[in-house]
Amino acid sequence: MHELKLEPPRHIPLDGAHNVRDLGGYSTPTGETRWGAFFRADSLHQLSDADVQALLDAGIRTVIDLRHDGEVKAAPNRLAGLPEVNYHHLPLFRVMVGSNGTMPPDLRSIYLHIVDDCQEGLRETFSAIRTAPEGGVLFHCSAGKDRTGVVAALLLRLAGVDEEVIAADYGLTTQAMKTLRPVLVAQAVVRGGNPDELEPMLSSRPEDMQALLDYLTLKYGSVEGYFQQQLGMDADQLYQLRQRFS
Repeated sequence: MHELKLEPPRHIPLDGAHNVRDLGGYSTPTGETRWGAFFRADSLHQLSDADVQALLDAGIRTVIDLRHDGEVKAAPNRLAGLPEVNYHHLPLFRVMVGSNGTMPPDLRSIYLHIVDDCQEGLRETFSAIRTAPEGGVLFHCSAGKDRTGVVAALLLRLAGVDEEVIAADYGLTTQAMKTLRPVLVAQAVVRGGNPDELEPMLSSRPEDMQALLDYLTLKYGSVEGYFQQQLGMDADQLYQLRQRFS
């Protein structure tokens, strides 16, 4: 497993969020991903005033909320409505799959569902990133692991970051789960869920993200092929996305 560069601080410690991380400092064919360009995060509904200021001080000026309508209504994003922030609510999950309307039963299937069946949300997300004003872009879901992890993986691979590094970055959520897990389990219990059934969904094993990257190469030839074939982005638009990391 690759040793990931953690300085400047990759993880941003906050009182009201557990999994906010900078995607800078990863090697690419032309250098490194820029610190302060992209941030991945879990839910931001419990941010303190000091947390909000810390994120603004980090340069974040665009926020993309990947959660579905029910999640946003139950836990509104504290950065939404701030004059300094361009807030976009762009849910990835808009149509559930399966005869009973449920999500796929395991993480690998969920990740394939996102890239194969959630193109509308992904297309809007990457368009918002590509056209965002100057400043850092933060994207997030509830745990900052699955929907957020797929968007992060696509961005990093498009920038030319090695797949093993992308999988290792995904695996960093394991540390955040030490504090996130009880929160997510409690939320599931309130909704009538079974904590034992939830547990496998809370993992962040690098091999699960590697499986998605392998799938993209097998089915589309490359991540560029995926962006072009499934999201309808041309070479100029892909260049604009890559430039956000420069």
